Amino acid sequence: MIEGRSKEDVRWAELQNNGKAGKGLVWWLLVAAIGFCLAGALLPIVGLAFSGAPNFADHVRFLRPLARSDDHSVGVAVATALVPAVSASLVIAIAIYLIHYTAKFNGKPSVSTMRLTAFKGMFAVIVLICGIWLVALGGILFATDAYFDEGQNRKAAAVSEGAIYIAVLLMLITINLAIIAPGLLMLQPVRLWKTWKAQKSAVTPRQRFRAIYPRSYNPTFGLGCCILAVVFACAFSIIFPLIGPPIVLLLILSMVAHRYLVWYVYARAGVGQTGGLLHIWLLRRFGTLVALQPLLFGLVILSRRQWALGGILLATAFVIVVSVEAYAYHKTRLPPRRKLAATTRDALNRFHETARRRAARPRSGKEEEITSNSSAPTARRPRTSMASILDMISLTLAVMPSSTRRRGPVPLDTEGMNDLVSTERAARTRPGAVPRVAFKDRAEETAGMLYPPELLAPTPIIWLPNDPNGVGRSEAYDLTRYHGLEVTLDFIDERRQSTDSQSRRRTSLGQAQSPTP
Repeated sequence: MIEGRSKEDVRWAELQNNGKAGKGLVWWLLVAAIGFCLAGALLPIVGLAFSGAPNFADHVRFLRPLARSDDHSVGVAVATALVPAVSASLVIAIAIYLIHYTAKFNGKPSVSTMRLTAFKGMFAVIVLICGIWLVALGGILFATDAYFDEGQNRKAAAVSEGAIYIAVLLMLITINLAIIAPGLLMLQPVRLWKTWKAQKSAVTPRQRFRAIYPRSYNPTFGLGCCILAVVFACAFSIIFPLIGPPIVLLLILSMVAHRYLVWYVYARAGVGQTGGLLHIWLLRRFGTLVALQPLLFGLVILSRRQWALGGILLATAFVIVVSVEAYAYHKTRLPPRRKLAATTRDALNRFHETARRRAARPRSGKEEEITSNSSAPTARRPRTSMASILDMISLTLAVMPSSTRRRGPVPLDTEGMNDLVSTERAARTRPGAVPRVAFKDRAEETAGMLYPPELLAPTPIIWLPNDPNGVGRSEAYDLTRYHGLEVTLDFIDERRQSTDSQSRRRTSLGQAQSPTP
C-alpha cells in the first residue's frame, strides 16, 4: 500500500508533524482506556443477566427479587434477558464510536493508514473485551457461590459452567444485533440528520455543495458486528450450537447492508481504502480465532480433571495458531530480490546505476544557485513547517506539470472533487445547471504533480450565487477587476430562472389585483 497514493488520501494537516511516534502511542493508550471502561461497564450487565443463576442472587441483595419470583412473568424475562442484551450492545457500540472518533488523533499521514490502524484497535477491543473478558467474567460471577462455600472443592468446575452459561447472553446479543445493526447501517440515521442539518444551515453555494457531497465508506462500523459474530461462533459453535442460526442471520444481513452502502450510498469508494490489506489482515486474524473453540473446550475438560483430553485440545489450539501465522507470513512476505523476474531485476539495476551516476556527477551552476538561494549558508534549518515542505518540493519535484497529457502511476486518478480548486466543475453538479462546456480546470492542470504546492495551501475560488437581479455578477466583476480574485457563479439555466421569476411576478400581480372582500 502506498501512503498518499492519491491527493484525497493525504492528510495535509499531519504532514507538518513529521510523523511523530508519540501520537500513535498516546492513541493506543486511549484505546486501552476505552477497553478498560468497556470491561467495567459489562460487569453490572453480566451480573443482571446472571440474576437467575443458581445461588448467585443470594450474594447480591438487590437481585434477590428477580431470583425469587416464581411466576416467571414477562417483566422478569425482560429484566434478565432483553435489558442486558440491549445494554451490552449499546456500550459496545459506544466503545466502537469512541475508537473511530479518536482515530483522527493517531498522527497517521494518510486516510487509509488511519482507518487501518483504527480497525486494528477496534478488532483488539472486540476480541479481548467482548470475547475473552466477557466469557471469563461470566465464569467468575457464576462461581461466586463456590468461592464462598469452603466445604466444596469445585471452584474450577463452577468457573467452566459459568463460561458455558454466558453463551445464552451472547446469543441474545447476537439476535439483538442481527435485528438492529443491519437496519441502522442501511438507514444511516446519524448521517441523514447531519446532512439535513447542514443543508438547512447552508447559505452559500459552497456550503450547499459540501452538505450533499457523498463521503467515503469507513468499514469500522460495517464490519464490527461481523467480527463480534465470528468471535462468538469460534468460541461456542460446538459447546452451544443454538448460537449458530443468529450468527448466520447477522452475517447475511450485514453483507446485504455492506453491499448496499458500497453501491448506492457511499459513492466515493476509492477514498481511504487499504488496497485489500485490511481484508488480508482480517482473514489472517479469523484463522487465528479458530483456536478459541479447542482452547475453551480444553479448559472446560481440564476443569473435570480429564488431563489427557484437555491437553490434546490445548495442543490443537496451539498448533492452529502456529500453523495459521506461519502460513500467512509465508504468503504475505515480500519476495527477496533473487526471486524476482529477470525484467524486474534488470529495471532495478538500471535505476540503481542511474541514481549512482547522478549522485557522482558534478553539479551545474544553476543547481548550485538554487541550492544557495533556498538554504542558509551557515546551518540547515530543520524541516518542521509548511514552508520547509514547500522548499523541499520545489527542489525535488517539478513545479509545473509536463506539457504532455500522459500521467504517471502516482497519484492515482480518483472521483473526488476539491471545490476550492475545481469550483466551476462543482458548480455544474447542481440540478438545473446548464450543460457542461469547455472551461479551464486547475485540478486538471496539476493532475500530473504528486504533491503540488497549491494543494498544500490552495488559493480558494470565490463561489457566488447567480441571482436574477445581477448582484452576484456585479460582485464577481468587482472582485476580479479591483481585487484580483477568481470568482465563479452558479451555472443555473437562465430560461428556467426567468420562467420562475415570471411566474412569481404573475402570482404577486394577481394577488395585488384581487378585490378585498
